[in-house]
Amino acid sequence: MLEEKVEYGNLYDFYGNLLNDSQKRTARLYYMEDLSLQEIGDELNISRQAVFDSLKRARKNLDESESKLGLLKRFEENKEAFKLISKKLKGLEELGDLNSSQKESLKEIYELISDIIESD
Repeated sequence: MLEEKVEYGNLYDFYGNLLNDSQKRTARLYYMEDLSLQEIGDELNISRQAVFDSLKRARKNLDESESKLGLLKRFEENKEAFKLISKKLKGLEELGDLNSSQKESLKEIYELISDIIESD
């Protein structure tokens, strides 16, 4: 359940603006603010069933958007590639055969990539 919430929270980050206002509101409250269906219903003055239905449509729209565009998949793939590159750069930096300028350049590249990895 938690894994599903995280996945849809990530999909919401990428595609939330493609949802209609009702779906956007319920999805944000459920996935981003971690409110229960009842809490969302109370806050929006709608039934728990209406919240459930809105979330179900939002999930369908988020899934369809990801299926067509694949932004989250590409983001995750790029993140893994950056981690691998970062690991390899760190190893190169520790080699003794590099001059100080080369080591400094590798360190700068490593730090830039580390910033990208950590910024998500």
